[in-house]
Amino acid sequence: MLRSRRWLGLGLAAALVLGVLPVGPPGVVGQVGFSITLSFDDGQSTPSAVTGVAEEGGAQTVRVVATSSAVTSSAVTVNVTAAAGTAALTTDYAISAASWTVTIANGQTVGHSAALTVTPVDDALVEGDETIVFSGSTTASGYSAIADVSLNIEDADVITLSFDDGQSTPSAVTGVAEEGGAQMVRVVATASAAASSAVTVNVTIAAGTATAATDYAISAASASVTIASGDTVGRAAAALTVTPVSDLLVEGDETIVFSGSTSATGYAAIVDVGLNIVDDDSVITLSFVDAAGEPVVGLGEDDGRQTVRLVASVPAGVPVSANVEVSVSVDDDAETATPGAGGDYTASGVPSSLTVSISSGEMSGSSGDLVFTALSDRVFEDHEIVRRFTGTAPAPYTVEDADLLILDADRTIV
Repeated sequence: MLRSRRWLGLGLAAALVLGVLPVGPPGVVGQVGFSITLSFDDGQSTPSAVTGVAEEGGAQTVRVVATSSAVTSSAVTVNVTAAAGTAALTTDYAISAASWTVTIANGQTVGHSAALTVTPVDDALVEGDETIVFSGSTTASGYSAIADVSLNIEDADVITLSFDDGQSTPSAVTGVAEEGGAQMVRVVATASAAASSAVTVNVTIAAGTATAATDYAISAASASVTIASGDTVGRAAAALTVTPVSDLLVEGDETIVFSGSTSATGYAAIVDVGLNIVDDDSVITLSFVDAAGEPVVGLGEDDGRQTVRLVASVPAGVPVSANVEVSVSVDDDAETATPGAGGDYTASGVPSSLTVSISSGEMSGSSGDLVFTALSDRVFEDHEIVRRFTGTAPAPYTVEDADLLILDADRTIV
């Protein structure tokens, strides 16, 4: 008897090693207490998982994915139907079919349905995300109940923050000038769709590249904006006073970031906004001097052959700490003067692009000679543009354009 039990034990052990002893219900190999999970992908040849479709996205492809917790030993078919959800068929979406089958092939864990086309209704309602619920069932034995899965219709309605100047007839603003002293700014909240009831947006200062006290002072660190029922735009009751610190640092524009929140339901997001502190120390201006080094704005119409140089300058008192190369090109589309004989001027050796260098420790640099000959006429006309020079420079510098003019001799210069 002892020997019989010993051989029985050895037989069981061998069966387990060889994998021939069933350890779970029929249809699945190697798993006890197994399940099928439903999800979605985008139906592409290299699929990506998705959880929803955009309300404003038009017809979108979705495929139902069924995943078994264990490898199947025979094909398993899952029947999927659209069940109850917060989204209503026709009112909120259309779908290419009401039911589908997903087959998990023998020896696999994942199966995909045919592609479905889901077309949300893009309405103007602030209603938040809604769901289409998909329910699954299978006749394969041994599986626990298949949990439902929801496909979201992602509501596109958002609130965007911006600024105006706080005047009775307001103008939009995106920043304040570093050297401008105290400046008024008012927070504006704009909804993508009209609210069915009043919406209050609470606005606070979030992280930004500008630092309070070091870079600016502000009259309040928060604001409240109400969008009235039926409206899409609300403005803070009071303007904020922003006073930038005017320093001599070349640091580029910095931002004060404002972030919003609301307890109102239905909005997908509130879009943060940055108020720029526009750095006046990182602006390079282009201008002109004559052969004697005297500033000029243009060519005298009756002065014939004239030599000018293009000058690139940083603000007074802020010399560059390293060599700065300003790349300058000519915007031909801006020219209003006519070149060539019979026109308004001729040019000699004037390139279409050039580089102006500002040496370390200096505040300006100039080009070589640019030679023009103004051709006099007796036509009363506006001053005309001979060249518009535009430039770029390494960050944080920006470059302001400059126009070289022909100054009409037949009119009074104002």
